[in-house]
Amino acid sequence: MTIESASPATQRMLDRIREELASFESYEKKDHAAFKSDSTGRVFAFLNPRKQHIRLFLLLERDEDPILRPGPSTGHYAKWASVYYIEQEGQLPKARELILRSYERDSVRGRGRRHR
Repeated sequence: MTIESASPATQRMLDRIREELASFESYEKKDHAAFKSDSTGRVFAFLNPRKQHIRLFLLLERDEDPILRPGPSTGHYAKWASVYYIEQEGQLPKARELILRSYERDSVRGRGRRHR
């Protein structure tokens, strides 16, 4: 599936992330992709591809990594504590690391929110 808001480059990056984290349940909709925990049933990472970058929304607190930005305080994305902008393929290893840490946060501490 191709996400409507993604460019060919951001769609390729998204596909690569999903392939490399294939052990986790994931899904795509017309404007986003997400990783969902089998154990908690909650979404622990939410990806919103745009033309120039992918916004990766995480359960991690902003101060847990200096590269994270604060999550939005209002609207649908306010569910997420932090966001990481993926602008090039060289950032994919960091994105995978952050997704794994967000999964651990959801699994170990039970700090996630159920949403679809």
